[in-house]
Amino acid sequence: MSNESIVRVPVVATRGIILFPGLDSMIEVGRTKSINAVNTSSQSYDSMVWVVCQNDIMVDDPKEENLFRTGTLSKIKIVRRKEGFMRVTFTGMKRARLVKLDNNSDMMMADIEVLNDIQGNQMEEMALVKRIISEFERFSNLSSSFPAEVISQLTRGVSAITLTDQISQYFPMDTSVRQKLLETLDVNERMLMIIAELEKQQRFSQIEATINDRVKEHIDDGQKEYYLREKLKAIKEELGDTTSMSDDTEQMREMIEKNPYPEHVKEKAREELRRYEMLPPGSGEASVSRTYLDWLLKVPWWQCTEDNENLKEVKQILDEDHYGLKKVKERIMEYLAVKQMTGNLNSPILCLVGPPGVGKTSLAKSIARSLDRKFVKMSLGGVRDEAEIRG
Repeated sequence: MSNESIVRVPVVATRGIILFPGLDSMIEVGRTKSINAVNTSSQSYDSMVWVVCQNDIMVDDPKEENLFRTGTLSKIKIVRRKEGFMRVTFTGMKRARLVKLDNNSDMMMADIEVLNDIQGNQMEEMALVKRIISEFERFSNLSSSFPAEVISQLTRGVSAITLTDQISQYFPMDTSVRQKLLETLDVNERMLMIIAELEKQQRFSQIEATINDRVKEHIDDGQKEYYLREKLKAIKEELGDTTSMSDDTEQMREMIEKNPYPEHVKEKAREELRRYEMLPPGSGEASVSRTYLDWLLKVPWWQCTEDNENLKEVKQILDEDHYGLKKVKERIMEYLAVKQMTGNLNSPILCLVGPPGVGKTSLAKSIARSLDRKFVKMSLGGVRDEAEIRG
């Protein structure tokens, strides 16, 4: 380190903006210390400042530990003063590393070491430049990121140093990667890093394109289904087959999609609804299908109640409601105790058998009351066809 390479200039700290040598960048300067740095630089330091990025953009008053060690010695090109802030265009001159920082209440001043690029093997450099240009040409959406004059320069051909700095400045990448490129002095090493970043972005673009294609396929399938339904509706209108059946199917379809039924129930309901739509209105089979759909959609698939887990209280309620029936009550309590211990209902179904009037229904009501559950009675007297209660 020689004294000739050490310069003392005001400091402008940025949030997430990294400036590279040879390039212009417009930065909004609003913090008091940065505004004072710009004013002092214009008056006493030949408009030279050290532009450095914060390693934590959330810090309002950065200290030395909140700044990266490497920034850019820059020259103030244009200053546009606004109310409470200024828009300043900086021109990057040289990479510069922090030697000493003086931070007072007015502004920050820094002693910085000006750094020079290191160029390696010329043949390797030419090969790397060719590879970067080849990778760069694969991207078709960079016109919004790169200024037109920069794209024009890249097309005509630029030096390896200019190429790496231009891509580092404008190509979309993480701040940490951009800062690493600023800190790397070896030009060939910088180009290897840029190639890796270009390849990574290319993979991201391919994955994004695949996702977009999948989304488009889903949208196309939805549009196709909508078109066919509308066409089927128009055909039925022409044939005079339009009845309230169409409205019913739309209501049931809306109910299926809007309510949180389990997925296997939704699949079965959709399948049955498609079948129901194809049946002739008024046919016996359509009536059976409609009855099944009504039953399927009204079953409380997602509604639930909290069971009373206090077995002593359950036994007390059973005893209150019925005198005697000791063996039956013991079997019920045994069943509930096993359910509570295992935590599931994978057990035999209790069946209460006996002549009319012995208390089967009232005992079932008592069980529901003791568990704090709702009681539903389904009378199947006279039902001979299992199709009536299928499902």
